[in-house]
Amino acid sequence: MAGGVALRSSFCPRRLRLWLLPILVVWSTVFCWGGSSIVLLRDTEIDAFFHRMIAELAKAAGLKEKAIRIYVLGTSEINAAATRDGRVFLNSGLILHCKSVDQVRGVLAHEVGHIVAHHGVRIDELSRNLSTTFWATVFLGTIAGVAGRPDIGIGTVMGGQSMMAHAFLSHSQKEEAAADVQAVRILKKLGYSPQGLMDFLALIQKQERFMEGDLPAYWRTHPGTKERMERLREQFSEGSRSRSSQEDQDYLRIKEKIFALLEPLDRVLRTTGNRDTFTRALALYRRGDLSEALAILERLITLKKDPYLLELKAQILLEQKETRLSIAVYREALGMFPQPDQAPLIQLSLAHALLESGDAPSLEEATTLLNGLVIKENDNHQLWHLLAVAYGRKGDVGRAALALAEEAWALGHVKRARQKAFQAQKQLPKGAAGHARARDLMKLADEVLARGKGTP
Repeated sequence: MAGGVALRSSFCPRRLRLWLLPILVVWSTVFCWGGSSIVLLRDTEIDAFFHRMIAELAKAAGLKEKAIRIYVLGTSEINAAATRDGRVFLNSGLILHCKSVDQVRGVLAHEVGHIVAHHGVRIDELSRNLSTTFWATVFLGTIAGVAGRPDIGIGTVMGGQSMMAHAFLSHSQKEEAAADVQAVRILKKLGYSPQGLMDFLALIQKQERFMEGDLPAYWRTHPGTKERMERLREQFSEGSRSRSSQEDQDYLRIKEKIFALLEPLDRVLRTTGNRDTFTRALALYRRGDLSEALAILERLITLKKDPYLLELKAQILLEQKETRLSIAVYREALGMFPQPDQAPLIQLSLAHALLESGDAPSLEEATTLLNGLVIKENDNHQLWHLLAVAYGRKGDVGRAALALAEEAWALGHVKRARQKAFQAQKQLPKGAAGHARARDLMKLADEVLARGKGTP
């Protein structure tokens, strides 16, 4: 993970500092609103695995490969959801619950089916510009926890948070049937059987029997499990294509990594024993045993170099204040990808390490790296935070303020976003791209806040 960073509460570019916090290399971003929290799990390896899968499904559905973006949320609830504009949310609980990669693929094909069929909340221009954080908040049902927070503006945009949550989270059985039809069509086009989706529904149905009236989250948002299974059996066909052994191995590692990152530490460490595994290294890292975690990584890297092992090694070195060595290891990890932009989070971590080094050439390289990531990671609040730090150190007051506005917008802090955009507009010359963006952010913030007036 790009190391933890924070800004002082009052804005002054010369006082901007980068704070290194002992947090996970795997990009866990935690939002705490009104007593509720959202963990948006960002990790190079996890992102790459699910983006490959969702891109293949999107293409088979007749959508542009980049039209659908997938986000993994760190919550034990077994659930998934999609917005009309192509954002798919997949709970870590569902990933850990699934017995095979085919089951996850079936669930994602179903969610793509909802997008193809235009189910869910209608997306207007303002809603399209709302951050992923906003939609994740709706999905996890935490809107009630942030209602009445004018700095966030969540729950007011659509004229009523309960209606918004209901529209996003609830599908009729008719819509579920339509999404299943689309899922089967997509899977068949790729040569896969719908067996994976059927097996997943069988797991949900089994869970229903033991819930004693408290239905699992997936059933509440995707009703009619028994009827769906019956319809899927009618459409069943053997697939000509089976998952590869490499895909099975990759999926197993994804599950192990999520387990290591989100489960109680004692449980993870008991499971790993004293074996040299990536899972144990991650758990020790979480516990703060950096030297022991680093020793395991060194032994694993000796056996087989892996960019994700190097990524964690670089993060540990950075936290041990071995900044120059950390930069070298991040570069080594990036060199293992055909194109560096295939690992944007490692690029972001490298930029963080370069900013930590404190010299002028590294500051220039970090600024260039960060600006190159803006299109791909434009809803990543840590990217904007690092850019604010970089511009603050360069004495560029206007662009530092604009980066802070973007950070606030990505986090859903609407009032703060407007305040920083106003500061940026005053500092940036008219006609500059940043000046126009600051004006647009102010307009968007005003629209959100205006919709929220009078909302209970």
